[in-house]
Amino acid sequence: MNLDLNAQDLDENTALMVGCFAKRPRAIKTLIELDRSNAIDWNRENKSRNTAFILACQPTHNEVKDARMAETVLLLLKHLN
Repeated sequence: MNLDLNAQDLDENTALMVGCFAKRPRAIKTLIELDRSNAIDWNRENKSRNTAFILACQPTHNEVKDARMAETVLLLLKHLN
């Protein structure tokens, strides 16, 4: 399968960015597992100049999502180290 892990939507968000903003650790883990060739651009910016890490750190003002913020940020930090 040839999957572009850096594909962007109209706001220039990648799947990783969407997963990070939605605080979806399982989705993020799946993307990391699919990225066997280290193709994900972790520093890619969307139209608002936000990266996936910045989006992971931003509150959504949704209690359920924001409760997963620490887990999401730690998952990214673990992968990037």
